[in-house]
Amino acid sequence: MKRLKLGKIQWISLLVVSAMFANLCSHMVLAAASEQTKAKVTTTATKKTTKTKQEEYKAFWFSYYDYDTYRETNKKRNAKTFRTYFTKVVKKEKSFGMNRVIVQVRPFGDAIYKSKYFPWSKYISGKQGRSPGYDPLKIMVDVAHKNGMKIEAWVNPYRVTIGSTNYSKLSKNNPARKWHAKKSTSRNVLAYNGSLYYNPSKKDVRNLIINGAKEIVKKGLAPLGKEYGKVLSDGMESGWIDVYENEGKRSGAYSWGAYGCHPFVLMNYQDNLNNVFTLAHEMGHSMHSYYSDKNQPYIYAGYRIFVAEVASTCNEALLMEYLLKNTEEKKEKMYLINYFLEQFKGTLYRQTMFAEFEKITHEMAWNKEPLTAEVLCDIYYKLNQKYFGEDIVIDKEIALEWARIPHFYTPFYVYQYATGYSAAIAISRKILSGDERAKEGYFKFLSGGSSMNPIDLLRLCNVDMAAKEPIESALKLFGELLDEMEEML
Repeated sequence: MKRLKLGKIQWISLLVVSAMFANLCSHMVLAAASEQTKAKVTTTATKKTTKTKQEEYKAFWFSYYDYDTYRETNKKRNAKTFRTYFTKVVKKEKSFGMNRVIVQVRPFGDAIYKSKYFPWSKYISGKQGRSPGYDPLKIMVDVAHKNGMKIEAWVNPYRVTIGSTNYSKLSKNNPARKWHAKKSTSRNVLAYNGSLYYNPSKKDVRNLIINGAKEIVKKGLAPLGKEYGKVLSDGMESGWIDVYENEGKRSGAYSWGAYGCHPFVLMNYQDNLNNVFTLAHEMGHSMHSYYSDKNQPYIYAGYRIFVAEVASTCNEALLMEYLLKNTEEKKEKMYLINYFLEQFKGTLYRQTMFAEFEKITHEMAWNKEPLTAEVLCDIYYKLNQKYFGEDIVIDKEIALEWARIPHFYTPFYVYQYATGYSAAIAISRKILSGDERAKEGYFKFLSGGSSMNPIDLLRLCNVDMAAKEPIESALKLFGELLDEMEEML
């Protein structure tokens, strides 16, 4: 085997990319445990010694060496003995004043939890790919919280081995071993200084990262039930999604399809939280189309514009609630709340402003009043002043923004972002509260296409868009989030 020689710049780039992906991967890891425990978990993947008003950060590291020690000191290895061992470690460290534990959950391209994408780690079972017969991560989360300690997960996204380039030591289901066996994919894994690493320049490797994003979305939409989850998973894994940007590909993201064939999602995926939400959003459109096509004849399969954004934004709302529920770190929670507030601002307020701009300009056209660029700029600038208020600096260049909004070339589309978002917030909160009637009605809504009036379709979910309540409820939630953010500042 030839050793890969990388220059300093190449290795710096590799390390930077790894750092960027580590936090996303840690979300995926902790998601695997959160479904089965009510305890909140922290998803920070870096060790920092910082001080907050609440407490000083005092963490200890539980690495793959500690899993080795557990196996060496316990002839009988099962859930009971692992819980006993980890509890002893936690209590000892707590006596030294520690208040959190950082557990290594993906040490070498393997996992200390059940994963669809990575084999079981040899450090927990003795052999890579072999199940220990229990869920170590679930036990660690449970023990940590019962002892008043926070828990964080650390992921090594690209390291496959250390001190060995022997692929035969990897489990048969390890992606690295499978890729190495084929000449066409052998460069997905690189050898350097006697160790193996995934090659982030390869599409297959990047797909491991997008699979992490998919896993987050699946966990976030779990409240919709097993049937929805199965269709969602099947769609994600069977070619519905064109993930990455490509030459000649349209920018942005959208869902499209034709009756009689499953929908397609086209994305230009980047590894950040915004794109995880985009994935959830576009799969909401696709799932809406899937259920409508499946349950309606061609003439009624297409849903109307008024409800076009309900399923997509409902998915985003469910995912956001999931991430907020499973986040304890103050800065991370503040980031998520700010992201949620930006969604409200961009969807409920800004799209309403867009709709008013359309209303004014189309009325002028109807009345045969001249519509010059100067007139349109003046209308748009004044609307920005009206909607955002005196406390916001309104740059004069914003007057030109109307010219780059593609939705204005499809008249009277934008208003339904605001109405759809309000309906989606109402539906998501009913589903999360355990309202089975609303959940059952939501599937009827998804399956309804245009067979009923849009208002009546939404009433199946116990949401009446002919009344003020859904809008007021969404604005109330916006106010509650704003209050929570102000308390954290």
